[in-house]
Amino acid sequence: LDQAQDGTEFLAPLVELAARHEPAVADIDIPVRLSDSVTLSTMHGCPPGEIGKICRYLLEERGLHTFVKCNPTLLGPERVRGILHDDLGYRDVVVPDEAFGHDLEYADAVPLLQGLRKTAEDCGLEFGVKLTNTLEVENTRTVFGPAEKMMYLSGRPLHAISVNLASELAKTFEGRLPMSFCAGVDCFNAPAMLAAGMQTVTSCTDLLKTGGYLRMLQYLENTRAAMGAAPDIEAFIAESAGTAFGDRAASARINLARYAAETREDRLLRKQTFHTSSSKTARELGLFDCIEAPCTDGCAVDQDVPQYMQAVRQGDFARAVEITQKDNPVPAMLGRVCDHLCEPVCVRTHLDEPLAIRHIKRFIMEREKRPAAGSEPNGPKVAVIGAGPGGIAAAYELATAGFRVEIFEQHPYAGGMVGGAIPTYRLPVGVVEQDLARIEALGVKIHYDRAAGRDFRLPDLRREGFDSVAVLVGAQLGKKLGLEGEDAEGVMDALHFLRRARERRPVATGKRIGIIGAGDTAMDCARTAWRLSGGEARVSVIYRRTIDQMPADREEVACLLEEGIEVVEMAKPQELRITDGRLEGLVCRRMEYCGDRDASGRKVPHEIPDSDFEVPLDTLILAISQHAVLDFFDGEAVTLNDWGYIAADPVTFETSVPGVYAGGDVVN
Repeated sequence: LDQAQDGTEFLAPLVELAARHEPAVADIDIPVRLSDSVTLSTMHGCPPGEIGKICRYLLEERGLHTFVKCNPTLLGPERVRGILHDDLGYRDVVVPDEAFGHDLEYADAVPLLQGLRKTAEDCGLEFGVKLTNTLEVENTRTVFGPAEKMMYLSGRPLHAISVNLASELAKTFEGRLPMSFCAGVDCFNAPAMLAAGMQTVTSCTDLLKTGGYLRMLQYLENTRAAMGAAPDIEAFIAESAGTAFGDRAASARINLARYAAETREDRLLRKQTFHTSSSKTARELGLFDCIEAPCTDGCAVDQDVPQYMQAVRQGDFARAVEITQKDNPVPAMLGRVCDHLCEPVCVRTHLDEPLAIRHIKRFIMEREKRPAAGSEPNGPKVAVIGAGPGGIAAAYELATAGFRVEIFEQHPYAGGMVGGAIPTYRLPVGVVEQDLARIEALGVKIHYDRAAGRDFRLPDLRREGFDSVAVLVGAQLGKKLGLEGEDAEGVMDALHFLRRARERRPVATGKRIGIIGAGDTAMDCARTAWRLSGGEARVSVIYRRTIDQMPADREEVACLLEEGIEVVEMAKPQELRITDGRLEGLVCRRMEYCGDRDASGRKVPHEIPDSDFEVPLDTLILAISQHAVLDFFDGEAVTLNDWGYIAADPVTFETSVPGVYAGGDVVN
């Protein structure tokens, strides 16, 4: 503090050093006092008395204008948790009672701040508050060690909490308490904070995002645009409030109260708007990490996403198709139903929304021209079992390398689970045929209605001269709940239900339909059942956790809710109600969260004793994962992994059976 007040001993040698390069520096009158103000950033748990003593010291003994940084817990547990959980949807964030217990409470803060204002006034100085510190919450992230019980929340949710705290303080002090603001400020909300009367607005988290300090220009541009014709900040505050120029405090209070209410409903501040929980990649961070696009890390087939994006931007669609096909054998299908793992790690995720990479891929492939026939392959013969995306991909790579490839598919059409179970509103039939045309042009033959284990076995393929066999049959057999009565009429597997629907011969379901599961397949079942009923059936997704924990694509969950499909949360199936061999209902047990989490950080649900209830049903669809069917090895012992799938080398795809390779869901 002494050096900040008088930096003479440091200034002279620095001026001398600078003058060697620019002599004119020696003639500049540089103040030796760095600052006449200070901000005290108190730690979580700092006692009120200690805060007061430090501030009085800074005011009375140091003669410094003083701002004290407050904690967001000052707003109180009910309002903090209400904004965080109810308004913004951050229900998985736990603010423990001790976070409020060891911090300054509002009732104690008001007289403390009033006293410090009086002290500052007596000293001829200014006193105010800075809002706010981070919010102390329970640590649920695996990136921290188990010894770390707390972590600290900032950014978008903190912004809403701190703005509402500012509004409360402005009301209590009638707008006469000077405020500085720093919680979750970005270039879009900075003008609103200036209109709300904040004397200074500072940013930190926003500058850690892509673009860094270069994005500071946006703050000025957006503020200038928001001010319009207002000549200065004072006029801007008055015009924003719709009040007469002059009473700055009253105008700022109006703006602040209005903006505080808006933050509790702001779509951009809600958790569900942005998906940032998976934005890190496995790549080791280096000094020049910004050079590599993280979307290429997220992509399961290492697509050159930036390159085909650039080709689209330049209008070179033929080049975009070429880049997309280079390392993606089924780009038309993936342009519709890819898990788009590239998007959660897109750097724009932290700004607004990730680039719509999957949709751009779809756009590209809609401009593909029909492939020309290639040369006749003359290499070794390879049999590929299964014409799903994995089988088509393997056939493409093998045929491109000169192998003679034949695919054996048990259904009368290709596409596997993707082509046979994903609803046509997501994946039209023509899209699968587009990818098939590419391998057919390479000379690949497809034998339909040929089921492994039924129409042929492994020895048969060897007798037909196939040097190698690639098994890509997927996981076709739905898992069961393990409850008595699952073979009753009305209980069915998700893949059976979806395949029948896609083949336009849907099963009878009745008017009360339940789906067990929370992945994309469960979403497909629910939305398909609702469509098949003409919107008249009561369709319910039954899940043992809460909606925010669903592993399904968030876009699919949003569509599910938009269509009015019910989600029965925190419900675990216990018993099937069967009468005369027919399903009548499902008995479930209520679940609850008790604060513990699994190794991945997800909340663990626990049963509530004596809480069973019944969901009346005509049809129950099980969408809870699948098993692999491996009945075509004809006695040859293939090694399985711990989950009952084929064990295959992760690099070569070789199995324990010589000449047999496996990939896709059959090994996962």
